[in-house]
Amino acid sequence: MQSDYRAGALTLALLAASTGLWINLLRQGFRSGWSWPLQPRRDVPWRPWEAVATILIVLICIGAVVQQFAAGGAPDGAPESTVFDIRKLQLFAGSQLAELALIPLILGIWCPCRWEDFGLRRHGWQTDLQFAIWGVLLAQLPVHLLEYPLQGWRAEDPHPMLELLKHSSNHWQTLPWIALEVVVLAPLVEELLFRVVLQGALEREIPAVWAIILTAAAFACIHQQADWLPLFPLALILGYIYYRRRSYIAVVVLHGLFNAISLLCALWITKIIP
Repeated sequence: MQSDYRAGALTLALLAASTGLWINLLRQGFRSGWSWPLQPRRDVPWRPWEAVATILIVLICIGAVVQQFAAGGAPDGAPESTVFDIRKLQLFAGSQLAELALIPLILGIWCPCRWEDFGLRRHGWQTDLQFAIWGVLLAQLPVHLLEYPLQGWRAEDPHPMLELLKHSSNHWQTLPWIALEVVVLAPLVEELLFRVVLQGALEREIPAVWAIILTAAAFACIHQQADWLPLFPLALILGYIYYRRRSYIAVVVLHGLFNAISLLCALWITKIIP
């Protein structure tokens, strides 16, 4: 596997910060218990079957778009598995924006909803951002510990977005669309689907710890197989922070920052950014 001193330095700095934060949290927990505030909340108005039905509708929409991806041809010189182009990336981005509007609409038809039910509120966003940064740091250590032994498998199954960039004739034309997808749209859609809709519904029926675990497992399984295990602790942290804060902003920012760091390191390692 290729290496880059910038990616290595950033990774080491994040791992050091993550380790220090974990030690501090564990020490605090053993001494006096964790003091992360539990945001007042009410049960979401939708039930688990309504959440699952909504997710299935959205996944069908995504599946239709992915099928359109597969119908196209690969860029010149690229392997047949690379079937992306900028036009289809734009189509994919448009479909995700539609999903962001479709999910609240479907749930609003089934049951009366308020902004607070979707983790949106006017106050406390500064604290939400603080929790997002803590979450990014906390995720680094467990994710890297689980990711390291899987490096060979991950190298054999590279992310399609990186493959597109490798074979793109103009990286700077393609990169903004991929960054938009990875850093902005994917966190917005996935956190709405999993933390807000699914976890929120499950917490109505089962203990929060099981709602967080089941949602984390579902989240990990929609990604590539090589990413299932490393992404599971990230999903647990996202679920726990959403449970404590009931903030869509917190989990979207956390998810987006994590993806941004991963994308930047991948661009350095693969020499796409010199």
